[in-house]
Amino acid sequence: MIHRLPAELSETLRQALAGHDGVADFAILPLSGDPAVVVVLSEMGCVLEIREELRAVLDRAGSDAEPAVLAVTELPAHHLDEAWFRREMANSPSASRYAAPATALEHELAACLARVLNRPRVGVLDDFVDLGGDSVLAVRFVTAVRDENDLPLTLIELFGAGTVRRLAQLLTAREPIALSGRG
Repeated sequence: MIHRLPAELSETLRQALAGHDGVADFAILPLSGDPAVVVVLSEMGCVLEIREELRAVLDRAGSDAEPAVLAVTELPAHHLDEAWFRREMANSPSASRYAAPATALEHELAACLARVLNRPRVGVLDDFVDLGGDSVLAVRFVTAVRDENDLPLTLIELFGAGTVRRLAQLLTAREPIALSGRG
C-alpha cells in the first residue's frame, strides 16, 4: 500500500521552502512514505539545515515524517519519480536523510554532539563540519566524550571520521566499551 504525503503537509513544506533564503528552487515529490524534496541551493543554502528545518515544520504540523532532501544544481526537465530520486539519493554527496542511532554508543555520541552543537538532534550519517562544527566545538565535543563516557578520542579522529557512525565504529574497534554516560 502506498501512503502519499497529505496535501496540507505538502503545502506546509511548499511554504517553508518558498520562504527559505537557502533555497533558489525546489520540487516536492509525491512519493510513498516520507516526503522527498529536491532543492536548488542558493549561496546561503545547506542541505542538512534545510532537512532539519523541514523536519521541524512537519513536527509543528503534527507529522512524524522524515524528509529526505537532495540538492541539485538545477531541477531536471524530465518527470521526477521515485526511482530517479532513490538513485540520485544513493549516488549524491549532497543528499541528506536522517539516520537514527542504532547502538548505545551511537546514541551517546549523537546526544553529546547535539548538545555541543546546540541542535535538537544529530543523525549518525550527519557530518560534523556540515553541522557547523569547527575547531572550538570539536574540542568541546572531544572533551565531553572523554569526560562523560571515558572514551579516548582525539581531534584528528573526530575530523577524520566526520560522522557519529564512523566515530562509533572507530571507538568500538579499539576495545570493548562500557558506556558510563550521564545521558
